Amino acid sequence: MRRILQDVLSPAVIPIPGPPVIAAEPVDIYVDATNREVTLVFNMTENPGLALGWIDVTWNASQLSNVNITGSRDALPFHNVQTMASDRLRVNYFSFTGDHTTNGELFTVTATVAAGVPVGQIELGISASVGNQLNTETFVPTVSPGIINVVSDNNNFIWGDVNGDGDVDWDDLFLLIAHLNDPSVTVFPGADVNADGTVDWDDLFLLIAHLNDPSIPLGPQTRP
Repeated sequence: MRRILQDVLSPAVIPIPGPPVIAAEPVDIYVDATNREVTLVFNMTENPGLALGWIDVTWNASQLSNVNITGSRDALPFHNVQTMASDRLRVNYFSFTGDHTTNGELFTVTATVAAGVPVGQIELGISASVGNQLNTETFVPTVSPGIINVVSDNNNFIWGDVNGDGDVDWDDLFLLIAHLNDPSVTVFPGADVNADGTVDWDDLFLLIAHLNDPSIPLGPQTRP
């Protein structure tokens, strides 16, 4: 009887849905690439149940051109793409059939990277607002910008050059630490300091050793 009364009198804990997450995996393009088109696929996770909303994509027109968006119906019901400005597109979603709770692909962006863009990062800005069918709940998603890494030639990067600036120094060490603690932090191909195909703590320890003693080699020559 006591257990029954506790169940009746104790309020049930109802989980409060959090905001959905929108992000894309970073992509690389070599600074001297002949084909300068890139593709980023944006996905949604932690979908709380949505039926409508919009997502804006912005970019720097001096870095990117021919920007095009293709909508997907995996996570939300794609409606259309609106041109809001010369450097801004809006993806609209709307459902007549209720809330969607599926995680998955939202949209794909293709763009052409301008010739002459230096080694570094290009960002696609993302902002959004989404809600459920009755619009009783509106969420501001957790978004990450789309990242395009402009990297040095595939056969010409420097082992240990984690940030792609052409030098191996303490800035590379700090960026590698940040990446190891948060893999969403972008690093360049030289982050695989020991050239074993994986960026991990072994690379960090080797980079520390090299910075303290530059005679310690980096790259493939560090492995038998």
